[in-house]
Amino acid sequence: MRLFRALFVAPVLAFVLVMAFSNQVYAQLVNPVLEVNATTPVPVGVASYGLYNISQGTGAYQVETSTIVGYSRINALSAYNSVPPGNVSAYGATVQLNTVMNITGMDGKRYSYWLQDVMDLNTSNRTEFLVDNIWNLTGNNANVTNGTITGYGNFSNTTYPGIFSNVSQEFYGYYINSTQFSYPLFFNPVITISMENGHPVVHMGYDQNGTYRFYDNITFNIPARSAYMLVTPYYQSPEPYLSQYNGSYYDAEMVLGGEGSGEVSQFYNSNATVWIGYLNGSTGRIEPFPVVADFGMDTEEAAINLSVEPGNGTARVTNGQLDYNESIRQYGVPAALLKAPANKTAKSTTTVISTTTQNNTSSTVSASNGTESGQSNSTATVASGSAGISQYFVPIIAVVAIVLLVALYLMVKAMRNSNASR
Repeated sequence: MRLFRALFVAPVLAFVLVMAFSNQVYAQLVNPVLEVNATTPVPVGVASYGLYNISQGTGAYQVETSTIVGYSRINALSAYNSVPPGNVSAYGATVQLNTVMNITGMDGKRYSYWLQDVMDLNTSNRTEFLVDNIWNLTGNNANVTNGTITGYGNFSNTTYPGIFSNVSQEFYGYYINSTQFSYPLFFNPVITISMENGHPVVHMGYDQNGTYRFYDNITFNIPARSAYMLVTPYYQSPEPYLSQYNGSYYDAEMVLGGEGSGEVSQFYNSNATVWIGYLNGSTGRIEPFPVVADFGMDTEEAAINLSVEPGNGTARVTNGQLDYNESIRQYGVPAALLKAPANKTAKSTTTVISTTTQNNTSSTVSASNGTESGQSNSTATVASGSAGISQYFVPIIAVVAIVLLVALYLMVKAMRNSNASR
């Protein structure tokens, strides 16, 4: 009878204790400021993490949308890396629009993919070309293959250094041949998602004089219930590109950095204006993310000697020391984007989640993506999993473990008492 009571009470007490602990760990916001320091190069520009106060993590909002757009006016830009990665220019730089897409399949499985719409620049000979990449964030060893998606591009493999061994991953890439440019240079990328014949389609393009022009359309071979881009501060994607990290942020970034393959470029004589926004399905209008940070975290290309200061509802990027704690309040829409068409029936919501304060973070950041495009095909299959890290998985496992340990202890104790009574 005593054993029965103990086995009944133990899991209840264990669950209460573990849930109390888990609330301290898992219910807190994912705050990027706590993952960087002055010695860590990062991509520079504007990025929404779903936080109102970047430095303290105060106040949270969540956005689900079918369309995210960026704006940039580059008046001058010079970049240099004396030891660039292979196949990357020493004078290379990128302007990147990055975000994460969630797909819920007809079978209920959830998938996460990282989307990149990028302008690649050679700041020496003033040439530029457009490139897009898609990466699978769904889980460990998840890939993007020709069995997963169909687009104009190809599939390549890249390798990251892990703790115990290198980590290999397949990704999708497509690019448009380079052209000459002059200043001021405008790049207003747009990523939009539609559902066609029950499958998600990602359209990569840019806004030109109020018209969306798409240079790549990628169909996902996943029968789906829904697909949308997500910005939220409450959890990170499951895929740890580098095995020592927990995942990538569910953010939206319009940032400047090195050209590709994780290049960190030193910038000189730089002057640019950047902005990022999303389609609000309730209004059918492009709207600004209310508050943004001045650095991104989901791309590995980074910048040295770039700083950000608030402009007239935008952010001005110049040479200088970056303030990692700076929150930039956006408002209005750049005039160049006002005439852009919007799909009023698209799924898009903005939700204010809480006004709690973040004192520490429950997970660390992954930063290991490039802007490469390649020519090789892959036959690997896509991995599936949850689009977010469940806050109850660890507590449940902990409860089960505690119950088993208590049961084992009581059984051993009962056996000893029984032997002693003999």
